[in-house]
Parts: sequence; structure tokens; C-alpha cells
Amino acid sequence: MDMAATIAVLLLLLMLALMVAAPLGFRLGLWSATTALTKLVAGGLVAGLAAALAALFELLTRGAELGGGERAVLAAIVLIGAVAVLLPLRAKRIAAAAPIRDITSDPGDPPAFIALRAARERDGAHVAYEGERVASIQRQRYGDIGPWYLAQPADRAFATALAAAKDMGWTIAAADAAGARIEASDRTRLFGFIDDVAVRLKPEGQGSRVDIRSASRVGVSDLGKNAQRIRAYFAALKAHQG
Repeated sequence: MDMAATIAVLLLLLMLALMVAAPLGFRLGLWSATTALTKLVAGGLVAGLAAALAALFELLTRGAELGGGERAVLAAIVLIGAVAVLLPLRAKRIAAAAPIRDITSDPGDPPAFIALRAARERDGAHVAYEGERVASIQRQRYGDIGPWYLAQPADRAFATALAAAKDMGWTIAAADAAGARIEASDRTRLFGFIDDVAVRLKPEGQGSRVDIRSASRVGVSDLGKNAQRIRAYFAALKAHQG
């Protein structure tokens, strides 16, 4: 294996190391979300692209001289490097289309963060809903999200809403039956970024109306995660309601 191939392999290993270190270090509290994303992940992507270019150069200049195993390794490096670049570009397009991180079923009167207020302020996240700017983008991107209705009176509806929240695996921060509200936190799967949820119930005819708000603590765009969480919660409510 000559110099170009060796460099490609080393750069690929560097990319993998940075991609593993970024979420692991954030979960362990070794660095911030900003450091994880803008330095470690970004550095990993640059290393992956460089590895792909080095491997491609080797294939184009010496491919005929290489054995089948070496060509396969270099082709794999090109593929991995290409994926490492294309996935963030796709995420960037999604973020540009929906630059919001606070989704609610009631933009006119979103559930408030009370128990989680201090935690959000500590992490530099907004507490107050940002109003029409966010609401207009939500209507364009997630127009299906609105209130959920349970054919149950308030006391039974609260028990249903709480059971559904527990099924989601959220960390419950507040379960106020008298105030008919629930607050909880959830972590994203890979990095473990914290998103917060507020659920509010109100009497509606013979049943109850359920509103929810799901908001990320970090980032400009949530890449659709909060909308997905709300839809999943409503599916859990439906399952509990029977």
C-alpha cells in the first residue's frame, strides 16, 4: 500500500474517531453541543472527504496495478467519504427549509414550560414561544399538527395522557393532575441532546382536549424531530384510548 492509500486509510480512521468522540464526549459532559457539532463532527466530515479524494486518486492513478482487495478497500473509502458529505448536506437542506425547534399543537396559546423553565434557561434555550415567525413556518411544514381530543372527562384523560408520556420513555419532570399539565424531557438517540415537552389538558364538551409543545434546547432547526415526537405521542394516546 503506497502513500496515497495509507493516507486515505488514516484519514478514514480519523473521521471515524471524531464521529464517535463527538456524541460520546457530549454525553459525558466533556464538551458542549457547539463543540461537538462545529468542531468534532465538522472535522470528521473534512477528514472523510479528504480520505475519499485520496482513495479516488489512488484508484484513478494506480487502479490497474492494485489487487482486488486493495481496490475494494479504496472503493469503500470513497463510498464512506461520499456518504459522510452527502448526509450533512441533506440535513442542511432540511434545516434551511424549517429553521425552527419549537413545535406545538396550539400556536395561539402553547403549553408553558414551568417546571423545566430553570433547566432551559440554564442551557440557554428560549422559554417563551417565539410567536408568529415560528407558527407560520410550522403551518407550512407541519400543517397536520393540531390538538388531540379524548372522549374522556378530565380526570381519566389526565391518567391516559400521563400513561402515554411514560410509554414514550420520557423523563417526567412534572405531573400535575390538578393543573392538568405534564412536563417531561427526552433525549435524541445519537447525541443525547435534550428536548422538552409540555402537555396540557382542558375540558372539551363531554371529553378533553390535549395540547402539546415539544422544543429543543440546542440548535436552530430540529430537523423535524419535535414534529415526529408529537405525532408519536398522539399515536400513543390513541392506543391508550382504545
